[in-house]
Amino acid sequence: MQPWPGTVCRRDATHRGLHARLTQPAGDTPRMPSVRAMTLIELIAVVTIIGILSAVVLLRVGGGSFGRPSVNAFTRQLSVDLRYTRSMAITQKVNHYLGFDSSGYTIFRRDTPSDVVVNPRQPLPKGVGGSISAWNFEFEPSGAALAGYWANLSSSGVTYRVEVILVTGTTTVRKL
Repeated sequence: MQPWPGTVCRRDATHRGLHARLTQPAGDTPRMPSVRAMTLIELIAVVTIIGILSAVVLLRVGGGSFGRPSVNAFTRQLSVDLRYTRSMAITQKVNHYLGFDSSGYTIFRRDTPSDVVVNPRQPLPKGVGGSISAWNFEFEPSGAALAGYWANLSSSGVTYRVEVILVTGTTTVRKL
């Protein structure tokens, strides 16, 4: 097949391996066929969505201990929260305490007429149990604890002990 009179025939060998024939009027610059490609932002969005979906699937399926906080993780969180409670008592110059209930704990600031919640309730993970020396682990503005406190946390045969030292208010964690 011959091109129209006055046109130039070009073959584009790069367009998906097909030898597409382009015809342009003489003297004009040749146009390349439009190829739709994904931009970098679209690619990043797709990868992000796939990552979020795979994380949700792992959490739903279980993924071993990945989906459930272990006694080790909860012990570390309790230790960090006790240190935070002590630092809040020191910086705000008012007593703060970590108050336990049957299924978790909350951090409070002593205030009149009622105590103020500093941090929201931290629930006890399923399968983690234990015992505590007192319902409230309280710190003075000097950083000292009102008493020597301890909490034993256990799950699947593993037990950790979190202790608060009376005079200094420092927190220690050890495996029993």
